[in-house]
Amino acid sequence: MVLLSLTAIASPYELSDTGRTNRPGQPAALVVFTPGLTASAYEPLLDALESAGLDTWTLRFPPAAQDADRITGQWIPEAAVEAAGGRPIAVIGYGLGGTLAALSIDAGALTPDALVLLGSPLRCEPLGLYDWLAQQSLPSSDLDLIGAQEARWQEMPVLELLIGTPLPQLEALSPGWLATLQSWAGGALSVDLRDDSVAVWAGASGLDNLAPPEWVRPAVPATSFFRFGYLRFESEDPDHIGLLSNPRALRMLSRWTATTLRER
Repeated sequence: MVLLSLTAIASPYELSDTGRTNRPGQPAALVVFTPGLTASAYEPLLDALESAGLDTWTLRFPPAAQDADRITGQWIPEAAVEAAGGRPIAVIGYGLGGTLAALSIDAGALTPDALVLLGSPLRCEPLGLYDWLAQQSLPSSDLDLIGAQEARWQEMPVLELLIGTPLPQLEALSPGWLATLQSWAGGALSVDLRDDSVAVWAGASGLDNLAPPEWVRPAVPATSFFRFGYLRFESEDPDHIGLLSNPRALRMLSRWTATTLRER
């Protein structure tokens, strides 16, 4: 495992050991939170990782730390070093948290033992809703997503279209992070992990409006991609937020992570 050694500095991000169980000597899992989602949304994922015997850590970015360049170039690598403590580690991201982790690896700032992505867009195109998002005016201060639930595109709720229903508890986004999302919605997002030496697992769903399989599959090795839903003869095709609580997706994700790390 190769992780950049970084000088410890006071950082605005929040790195936490979940502390649910004592896992001395067990491989580590660092879950990168998506800005705007509260910790409660991640409970099913954290439970699955802990049940697989992994020492699980979380990395959260409040508005003051929602700087995409610092997140990918410095803070994710820095947090991974601390969480790993010399052990094998997987960096895990759902949604845009996974996109940030993938960008960190794609830029060469981070090389963990494994990268796990669930519903994480690895490219974007200025089509439909995304084209509309790219043209919206940015607020001058932090945006509380709870108050933004009435925003509509073609008479449909924007957050429900992007995230799915039921909506989880939401937090605030900084203008800087919103500007990053706006640039991605305009087609500025493109990640390619096909030739990377990091072991990758990527899960997607056909009803995910934020990370459709067509945007994920071409960016990862063919053997790394798994699609959930009707095409696999499953009883449901999860939307974006549904992936975060889908029992089969979380079971496959946690088992692959634990097995891969223990083979290191």
